[in-house]
Amino acid sequence: MAVPKGNCFLISANLLKSGACVWRRADGSWTTELQEAHPAATEAERDAMLAAAAKEETVVADPFA
Repeated sequence: MAVPKGNCFLISANLLKSGACVWRRADGSWTTELQEAHPAATEAERDAMLAAAAKEETVVADPFA
């Protein structure tokens, strides 16, 4: 993964089944590996990722940036 310069945002949540902390990947899936997280470079990208994550209430709890 390239190292972004400036601000970036990660989407994080907890899995409902295990409670494990997870991060959002670029493809919209979740990972327990922080280095696989997709850094959103803009607030608009962050907001879109967060809105999509919020719709997955059967998979994760309380997604946040």
